[in-house]
Amino acid sequence: MTFSLRREEQVDIDQLHQLIEHSPGKAAQALLAAAAQNVVEAQLLLGQILLDGRGIEQDPALARTWFGIAARQGSAMGHNMLGRCLEHGWGGQADLAAAAGHYRAAAAAGL
Repeated sequence: MTFSLRREEQVDIDQLHQLIEHSPGKAAQALLAAAAQNVVEAQLLLGQILLDGRGIEQDPALARTWFGIAARQGSAMGHNMLGRCLEHGWGGQADLAAAAGHYRAAAAAGL
């Protein structure tokens, strides 16, 4: 007889920020798992650490992808960060018209 065991932990956003500061590798793993389950805050934080290279190899193109996923879920900050990536050419070609559209979407959502 075999059993599948799964450990599940819950952390709030403050605990996650502390984890990023003290154990960025573990934080990156936790964020990736949560981001894959459509947790928007995790998608945004994962995008940011990918952009900065904190606890995970720097990958601006993948950061841009995660910001886009968050934006498609209606995240104002996702639109803002995707706009910044598009404006500055982080992770791909710069596209000022697309950046402006994402900035407008962020502003319309209250950011």
